[in-house]
Amino acid sequence: MGRAIHAGTFVGADKSPFQKQKMWVAAKDNRTRGNPFKGQKDKADHWNMDGQTVDFNDKFVDRRSGSELEHPHDPQAKAVDVIRCRCTFVVINKRDKNGNLIRKNTGMVLPISRPLNVPPPPPPSQIDLNNYKISNNKEDIKKQLQSQFENKTDIKVKSIDFQSNMSIEKANKYGETVFNLINQYKTVPLRNEPPTVISFESEKRYSGYVSNGFYGGNRNTIVKLNFGHQTDADRSDNIRAELDRFNFIKIAGKSKVDSQNLDMATAVHEFAHFIGTENTAGIGRRASFRVANNDEMNDSQRFFSELKSIKLKYSRELNKAMKDKDINTLNNISLGEYASTNLNEFMAEGFTEYKLHSNPSKYAIQIGKLIDQYFKRQYGGKRFNMF
Repeated sequence: MGRAIHAGTFVGADKSPFQKQKMWVAAKDNRTRGNPFKGQKDKADHWNMDGQTVDFNDKFVDRRSGSELEHPHDPQAKAVDVIRCRCTFVVINKRDKNGNLIRKNTGMVLPISRPLNVPPPPPPSQIDLNNYKISNNKEDIKKQLQSQFENKTDIKVKSIDFQSNMSIEKANKYGETVFNLINQYKTVPLRNEPPTVISFESEKRYSGYVSNGFYGGNRNTIVKLNFGHQTDADRSDNIRAELDRFNFIKIAGKSKVDSQNLDMATAVHEFAHFIGTENTAGIGRRASFRVANNDEMNDSQRFFSELKSIKLKYSRELNKAMKDKDINTLNNISLGEYASTNLNEFMAEGFTEYKLHSNPSKYAIQIGKLIDQYFKRQYGGKRFNMF
């Protein structure tokens, strides 16, 4: 272990003509040291080291254990910081305040430029950015979406792909849904120097996903935005919880939507991740859910701190109902098992129900209204009947 396993990384950084930094990347799950949902029992805190960025020859600092680490698994660090640690780190270019690369020794900067091979967006004058137009072919749908993304978000589009057998009717439905959501909501500021692949095709393991990348010291880049084309059929029933034949509680996997909106559930869920996640908001690097330091946070970080408060109330009420086997309460409040995975999925499941159910649960409403408060544009569509 130790520096040997990262030898290639260190050699590459040494040979580069540009100044480098390194950024800590935590696994960010229930096993991660310092996970706030586990309380303060861990002696180290890798959860809040996630995204910590230092100059390449400096050391990372675990503020809870007091350890200084050259990199994850540093053999000189304390045992509490290295045993079964699954963290890693990435090397990034150091940049000046304008985003320019900085050369070693001379300190000269290299200006950034537009990515190569990125098609220019259609001129805004040729496309109505406020009203989606039903199209007879997928290429026109792609042009509308590309123009919408590149004129109203920080995304630069590399390509837009639909599932090969998707009908033109369904492609229009997806296109109109995402088009209208962009009209309604702004996102956490993104720095998307690498162009983004937009996809409407579910994969074997995932119905949809947002893939974040690293660029210029920022985690707030999106490499791929997959809105999917499949969703779970049981989203449209009204059963959130029930007792099985062994008298055990069975919780539905996902939050609920109206049957006529079922096809769009994955797209709306992934759009919530596009609006923002803990990583793109910088929660792991700066806010760290420190409500006491609220004045130091930007709006995105403040949003996630408030969202965490909602989730804590939800978890307490959900756990009590589970303990009491209170099926009525569970059927009134549960947002599905997936919502309990982490704060990002809690947000996405609540937002999906808020947008797609005519009678959303109280926590879906709280989540939706909080998103509206921080991210809804001055204009936009209705909360329901989006399609």
